[in-house]
Amino acid sequence: MSRITRDAMARALIAAQAMDLQQKEQLADEVFRTQPNLLGSVVVLPRLGVALSKVDFAIEILFVCFQAMKESGLTWPLITEDDQDRHLQRFIAITQFGDDLNCRRASNITQPCALNFTQGL
Repeated sequence: MSRITRDAMARALIAAQAMDLQQKEQLADEVFRTQPNLLGSVVVLPRLGVALSKVDFAIEILFVCFQAMKESGLTWPLITEDDQDRHLQRFIAITQFGDDLNCRRASNITQPCALNFTQGL
């Protein structure tokens, strides 16, 4: 499986921070065309009671990740709602499992789980 390099991530972060409103709108359009479910998951957050400042943070993360994928030359397969739901359920299960353990044991167990979670995306 290919990965995004640190250099690609750094370039994406710099590019996203330098974008003006018009460039962010163009990037949002591109995300919508290629990953509508990811964009939709962020856009719906205010309806779920999430503060606009946190929505802004989420959209910035999405933009940086999307830009990093472009910088890397890799392409994401279409992320479906089922994909998102499956990974969310997996994340919730890992988190709940960790909550039942003492802190040291939880760290020893959840760290490899988190690594495997990101590799499975």
